[in-house]
Amino acid sequence: MDRFNFSYWMLLCFLSSFLADKVVGEEPKPSAESLEFFERKVRPLLATHCYECHSEQAKRLEGGLYLDRREDLLSGGDSGPAIEPGDPESSLLISAVRYDDFEMPPKGKLSDAEVAILHRWVKEGAPWPAESTARVDRGEFNLEQRKQSHWAWQMLQPVEVPTTANSEWPRNAIDHFILDRLEQEELVPAEPANRAALVRRLYFDLIGLPPTAAEVREFCDDPDPQAYDKLVERLLGSEHFGEKWARHWLDLVRYGETLGHEFDYPLHDAYRYRDYLIRAFNQDVPYNTLLTEHLAGDLMSPPRRHLTEGYNESIIGTGFWFLGEAIHAPTDVRADEADRIDNQLDVMSKTFLALTVACSRCHDHKFDPIPTADYYSLAGFLQSSRRQHAMLDPGQRIAQAALELQERAADLDQSLQQVRPSGGLLSGYLLPGSGGQETATETGSNHGQEEGDVGQEAEVRRRLKDLLASEATADPRHPLYLWRFMMDASPEEFANRKQEVQRQLVEKEQAAAKSSEQIQWFEDFRDGGFEDWYVTGEAFGEAPIGPGQVDVYAGEPRFATEHRADSGRLGKKLQGVLRSPTFVLEHTQIHYRMRADKARVRLIVDGYVMDEFNALLFADITLENVDTKGRTSWVTQRRDLHHYVGHRAHLEIIDHGDGFAAVDRIGFSDGGPPIDPPNSLVMQLSRGDWDSHQDLADAYQQQFERSLDQLEAGELSDETAELLNLALELGALQVDRKQWQAIVESRNAIDATVPAPMKVIALEDGDGENDRIHIRGSHKNLGDVVPRQMLQAIAGPEQPDIANGSGRLELANRMVDPSNPFVSRVLVNRVWHHLFGRGIVPSVDDFGAMGQPASHPELLDWLAIDFMEQGWSIKHVIRQIVMSKTYQMTSSYPDREAVATLDPENVLLHRAPIRRLPAESIRDAMLSVAGALNPKLYGQSVPVHLSQFMEGRGRPSNGPLDGEGRRSIYIRIQRNFLSPMMLAFDMPSPFSTMGRRSNSNVPAQSLILMNDPFVWQQAERWAQKIMSDSAMTTDQRIEMAFESALGRLPTPSQLQRVHRFVEDQAEIYQSDVNDPRVWTDVCHAILNMKEFIYLN
Repeated sequence: MDRFNFSYWMLLCFLSSFLADKVVGEEPKPSAESLEFFERKVRPLLATHCYECHSEQAKRLEGGLYLDRREDLLSGGDSGPAIEPGDPESSLLISAVRYDDFEMPPKGKLSDAEVAILHRWVKEGAPWPAESTARVDRGEFNLEQRKQSHWAWQMLQPVEVPTTANSEWPRNAIDHFILDRLEQEELVPAEPANRAALVRRLYFDLIGLPPTAAEVREFCDDPDPQAYDKLVERLLGSEHFGEKWARHWLDLVRYGETLGHEFDYPLHDAYRYRDYLIRAFNQDVPYNTLLTEHLAGDLMSPPRRHLTEGYNESIIGTGFWFLGEAIHAPTDVRADEADRIDNQLDVMSKTFLALTVACSRCHDHKFDPIPTADYYSLAGFLQSSRRQHAMLDPGQRIAQAALELQERAADLDQSLQQVRPSGGLLSGYLLPGSGGQETATETGSNHGQEEGDVGQEAEVRRRLKDLLASEATADPRHPLYLWRFMMDASPEEFANRKQEVQRQLVEKEQAAAKSSEQIQWFEDFRDGGFEDWYVTGEAFGEAPIGPGQVDVYAGEPRFATEHRADSGRLGKKLQGVLRSPTFVLEHTQIHYRMRADKARVRLIVDGYVMDEFNALLFADITLENVDTKGRTSWVTQRRDLHHYVGHRAHLEIIDHGDGFAAVDRIGFSDGGPPIDPPNSLVMQLSRGDWDSHQDLADAYQQQFERSLDQLEAGELSDETAELLNLALELGALQVDRKQWQAIVESRNAIDATVPAPMKVIALEDGDGENDRIHIRGSHKNLGDVVPRQMLQAIAGPEQPDIANGSGRLELANRMVDPSNPFVSRVLVNRVWHHLFGRGIVPSVDDFGAMGQPASHPELLDWLAIDFMEQGWSIKHVIRQIVMSKTYQMTSSYPDREAVATLDPENVLLHRAPIRRLPAESIRDAMLSVAGALNPKLYGQSVPVHLSQFMEGRGRPSNGPLDGEGRRSIYIRIQRNFLSPMMLAFDMPSPFSTMGRRSNSNVPAQSLILMNDPFVWQQAERWAQKIMSDSAMTTDQRIEMAFESALGRLPTPSQLQRVHRFVEDQAEIYQSDVNDPRVWTDVCHAILNMKEFIYLN
């Protein structure tokens, strides 16, 4: 070994061993992740396919083999052990489900995915939760008995703060509870930690960053008795507080910014949920409000709003439901939905209740008072809800623009209401050889007619001639179709021509009626408003538009000719989505009568939305960039729809700006869109009593006059609006052009200023729908319908029915009711866990029978009650804890022999625990001491840096090595490409709730600190910072480095060894002690110290 390596390794070994004797490993046991995998994947699979013949519930045990206890799988049945833990290839169970030797289950082979689940489980050692090995008759599921037998289900009761023999030590109630237990074991609490250790502990615990050397010195030298209290308040008020505590929360909601699985598609705008959390923790939003926002923020009225921008904050909380993984092209979309809801319920119940509700999906919970019916009661809340991209309005600029656009639209409507005839009568223009002037003269209507009017009449006749020669009037849907058909008929053939046109029109009308009979009509906006539809954004407004309002697409003054849901009614820049009620798809085609440009139409089947990334098996489920070329026509979805007949679905009509979608009717069929009937005015006129051109022209004139009367009365119909539009097109009706153009220009100017909305993933209410129990968890085997309600063991069996919508707001209210013993207990226990490294209940995500008991149950209840009484303030809980003497103790203890027997794991907190920093704080601390930390808050995430070994499908673009200096919470969580450094230091993979991270001590951590390019980069930057003052001596630089990194000066021994190391490295580099490479090595060695990554 050369001199450099020997010297460097000796220094690392010396510095790294500084706290080594204080770090205690844990006994090997199944990880929380592996037990979670068993309960969620393996046990349900065994229950569904095996327990009928191989469990204590089996009517007849086959092969002498039980599969409902781990011990039974190990001992096996008639053919020997069923599994060899860690060796699936030698396990009979795996051989049997593969149909190699045996064929199990006999009714049909498991799917490849199910076989893979069992293979993985055996390979991982067949983890199984600790259970009684006694085979007993469980009898009937007894909810009340289970509830009464376990402490966590009991209501909170007022707790008396205990008195202690040592009355001087306790500072607050927490200390009384802790000291009471210590005195019972004849233990005394440790001495207070020194100020340097305390300030470092407090900084990392409250804001996740190290104090600067100056901040440490300031606190250590402050003679004020209130110095500590003031520091606590300053850190609680820091904007970085929210960054630290939001990261804890992200572990609970399995936060990721991509969707994992094969291609790791992006989860757009997920970072806005992260920023919402940071703001919420900084503002100390009451926890009952925060919980309600997560479950039903879209339903809160009024919502909580952003302090400066005014947009709806509450709705952003509902995004947590959709932060999990998702797959594309599922072959069973209903199973995919069931799995998705399972993950959502699992995360919700663990996060807020610390209960494993998802274990009741296939059967009544094995240990807790949670029947399967309760699982599907909760599932109903999600079945009754939809995913949306909510459109928020920072600064209320969109709302203000929409209000102004509504005013301009009203001005245009009013201007159009003031149309006036120009020149002669419509009948006069229609008759060949007879102009409007002569007809008007005969009726005495042209008195005072000016020369300009005569010119206008000539222009009208020219336009009419061109129109009658165009293809438009050859369509029976045009109001002039009848006149065109009859206009060149001679008097001799007039009657026959009339009969012919009547016959053709009746045939077309009958054909249209027959085709309409084949349509299952779903919506006709001509019949009224949006009623059961759901609106997002400003574009569609509150109701459809109709005749009497302006047709904004015509480009000229025109009336709307039908009632329609219209996203372009005010302008092109407003965005919006219109969602239908839920329905069961019974046909293979969906038809939309619409006019559109750059619009989007989606069929959401069983909540599936991944077709936007990959339409395999879902062709035509989404129609992109729908463009009807300025005409109203039928648009059809068909292709893969036949796969989903019988499934629940809803429609989305989407306008994301710079386009529009205007829909008047929607129908379903199996054989193409309906045929449009002839124009209703044409049909009405065709049935009239007319025998000449004059009669027919007079009939048109009468309809025209009736239209003007209806316009004046505000009762314009579709057909009369079409006739007025015809007159406007010809010039037979005129508007005040100057006024009209001024309004249009004003509207366009406002429209140009409309900003795009801020989009966030969120939940939206849908139609209320109770779910049915899935027998053994299978959506193909349905049982009874169960009402939507809270867990019976918490809220009772008799809960009010949900009257409207999903009922999620009612669920949230029942969750935060003070009678619920879980919500407040779980939250204060999580806070305790993050400040002491171990919860009062160590199993922070499981308060059920399989969880661990509370070490200080009375303290837990006291904290929970105090938490609620103090307004559900999380900062209050933290303040209470860090102000206690319990938190401020040193981590050393003089009488090790006594505690080795009485409190070996420090459960009673006779001293402060030594805790390793979380992965994010380790990285952030490196940036901080190197002077490279970018303190910017919020914003889009920085792409993760990828090493050359991070390959695979969905590989994203590479991010900067230092993440632009941003804190770790702002580095993108790319599910398939997670940071190796973060993973090595136990950042969890985001698949489900992880309230307690693993606390490993593995070689990979040392390798990361030794070799990771990021660590070396920060060491180099730190070295440059240290060397910036050329007047400093070697020892001063060493002292500066220790103070920056550890909050203390080096010991004399450390100073001597590092000084020698500096000289040795200078000699190796054939340089001097001012060589940057020397100080890079020094900084790198200090970053590798145990003390740098642990809190003492």
